[in-house]
This record gives sequence, structure tokens and C-alpha cells, in this order.
Amino acid sequence: TTIKDIVFCGNTAPEVLQSDNFELIDDFREFEPNQKIYVKKSKISDYQTAMAKFKDQISYQIPGVSIAQTYGTFCREFDTDFSDYYKSNSSADVAAFVAGYEHTEKDADGKDVNYVHMTSIDENGGYKADGENTYGYVPANTGVLLKVLDNGNKTPDGFYYTIGEHDTKTYTVTDNLMTGVLKENTTVAASEDSPVYIMSKSTGKLVKVISDIENFPIHKAYLKLPNTSSAKADLRLVFDDGSTTAINAVQTRQNVDDGKWYDLNGVEVVNPQHGVFIHNNKKIIKK
Repeated sequence: TTIKDIVFCGNTAPEVLQSDNFELIDDFREFEPNQKIYVKKSKISDYQTAMAKFKDQISYQIPGVSIAQTYGTFCREFDTDFSDYYKSNSSADVAAFVAGYEHTEKDADGKDVNYVHMTSIDENGGYKADGENTYGYVPANTGVLLKVLDNGNKTPDGFYYTIGEHDTKTYTVTDNLMTGVLKENTTVAASEDSPVYIMSKSTGKLVKVISDIENFPIHKAYLKLPNTSSAKADLRLVFDDGSTTAINAVQTRQNVDDGKWYDLNGVEVVNPQHGVFIHNNKKIIKK
């Protein structure tokens, strides 16, 4: 199978495994040995008991998020929580923000700037509880901007997130300009009149993209301004505390003409093999 990971979001572990109750071929297994099985932290004991033969494959620590320079984007099909790693290790405090209120005005140099107000997700329809760190809780299907608040503004080796424990609630996150991608082989439409902004993993900054993005990375998100915005204006993100951030320095990926190769996230590729790349302002497919 090509399936690498399996996620059980339910609160009740399976009662019956076919291989325990039926005469099947000797090598039949519900799960391959190299598959990881992820469950809620509160239910891991129940699942390990019910699925004892796969006990070593069951975990609540989901990897896959790596932030090297303060910011990243994220979206998942189920509720997720970034607070457990910090609670357990006193390091890597990650907050999730949604992009809302937007307006255009001129800066001190007379240039048009699109201002986007970034709001902590728990303050904009997400999970909130007294005395808890809830700004790392991301409801299902919600595109967010992640920000590492400590640890040198990067996630450490072994960083993980967990399945959200509060998924029985209904969340209404409003006025969010972040859109998550949850399907492989997704094409995100973009043009000079309607650009999108994606995260460059290598620089930790938003990249302004003015042509369609094929095969957008799954479980990531992009920012798109409303049609009433100025497509040619610079972008500035303003956070809850009124501070702006270096993420304001946007680049137009199609203007790169330095002889280097880049993937569709704006990350330099030293030895491009198979896929779609940007090289001297052109999109090139290598087979």
C-alpha cells in the first residue's frame, strides 16, 4: 500500500480485529508494519489495548510540521493542537493566526500597502477556555499562519502536534483570508490581477505568486486578498499586539532571473530531478 499514516479521530477504540476473530491467511494484517497509527492522546491506552498487536505503531505525536524561520502555514482535515509539545518540553510555543480585516492605505513613502490584521485563532471563533493555552488549537479545515513564539523562532527536531480533543464543538472562524489545501494535485489559481501569497520555507516570508500553482503542497495554506484590494500594492501583516513583522517583505517569484532552480514554494533546489520548477522566470517540467 502507498498509505503511510492512519489517523483515528474517534473516542472509541475498535472492538474487533478481523485477524483476531477469523481464519485468515497467516500474513494478513490490518496494518502494514511500516504504517503509523495516530490517535488522541487521551485515548492512546484504549487503542493500544484494543489493537495490542499494533501497539508499537500507535502514537499521539504527529510529525510533519517544520518551521525554520518563525512562520509556516497549516491546515488539516481534523482538529489539531500544537500546545502539547510546549507543555511537555517548555519549548516551541506555537500560535495559530487567521488573516482577517484588510484595508489599503499609503505608507510614509506614499506607496500603497495592503494591511491584513492577523488574529489569534482563539480570539476569532476557535477553541477558547479560561486558564488554557488555546491559541495553538486549530479547528478542522481551517487554513492558518503558524508562528513560533520562542526557541529561536523555530521548531526543534522531534516537534509534533496532536489530534484536537475538543472536536465535538462547532467552530465558526470568520473573515479568514487563509485557505487550506487538503487534496493532492490541487492547482491554485493566481494572476497579476489576482495574486496569492504562499510561504517560502527557506526564507520564512510570504512570496507573491502571479501565475497558477500546480500541485500545491497538501496540508499547507495560502493567503488571497479580496478583489477590492490593490493587486500591485505591498502586503503588511499586523498582529494582535499591533506589531508588524518581517513577513511583510514580499517577493514576486516570477521575477527571479538568477540562473538558479526553485520549487513551487520558492525554495532553491540544488539538483532538480522530477517535477515542476521555476528557472529564469519560466516554469519548467522535468520528467
